[in-house]
Amino acid sequence: VLVKQGLATLEGVVDHPALKQLACDIARQSAGVVQVRDRVQVGGKLAMQPRHPLAQTLRDLNTRAVIRLKYQLNRYTVDQLLEVDVCNDVAKIAGRVSHARATDFARQLAQDTVGISAVETQVEVCDNLPVTPIGQRDQVLSRERLNADAGVMLALTRDLATLPLQVDVQQRKARLFGCVQTDSQLRKAEQIVGAVIGVISVDSRAGQCWVF
Repeated sequence: VLVKQGLATLEGVVDHPALKQLACDIARQSAGVVQVRDRVQVGGKLAMQPRHPLAQTLRDLNTRAVIRLKYQLNRYTVDQLLEVDVCNDVAKIAGRVSHARATDFARQLAQDTVGISAVETQVEVCDNLPVTPIGQRDQVLSRERLNADAGVMLALTRDLATLPLQVDVQQRKARLFGCVQTDSQLRKAEQIVGAVIGVISVDSRAGQCWVF
């Protein structure tokens, strides 16, 4: 990074488009920066130098906080007895859940987080766990809150963070707009938004979301 007269020039190579976007966003928010010149390239797998232990610890703590936030916004994981830890970019999920779908979402939400290289799970499905009634779990939230939560979930998901996707929630029904590159990205976006607490359905038809 080189800053001169308010212009920050970023150069280098990263291994994921989301990291390129994150670097630019951080630079724009820095004091004294009025413009960012992006010269960052996205390459393949990089020969990563070992991180300083403190830097790795801070990275792991930040990634763990992101995963926990995802769990709090997802209707299938919010009320489950799950603990998550991150060590050297590996997410370790343990606990008990009341249904297998919670395990699937817990693993997916962690795996789809930028910075996670692998996920290890020790989750037990217990049929006798108390389940929060759906009416209590899917509380009525404002349109602004639902839009914000759905947007956060997309922004924190690997492969979706840099796509031009927008969500508009009205009467708890989400409409997904924008562009994706693959069918799998579209299905993932629908799944992620549809599982946000308070959202009851997702509509991405009628040309509102298309594949190119």
